[in-house]
Amino acid sequence: MKTAAPDRAKKKELLDTLLDELGVECRRTLDLLTKLHIKRNGKNRRTDILAELSASILHLHLHTKGLPDLIDEVFEREDDD
Repeated sequence: MKTAAPDRAKKKELLDTLLDELGVECRRTLDLLTKLHIKRNGKNRRTDILAELSASILHLHLHTKGLPDLIDEVFEREDDD
């Protein structure tokens, strides 16, 4: 039973870190979407923005893999307390 508390603390710390990183990447994605809608972007600039957006979307996809399960685990343990 003594290992449950450190395990829980590590999972909560991991969740907090992942959520912070998710927020940063979401803000980056929103910034890219805003830039994409600027009418005076040339074709090259638009292509660059789309490439960055594609990378950001891939990063979000990979970053969030397993995140719902981790959230469930942390909240289940908080409900037990």
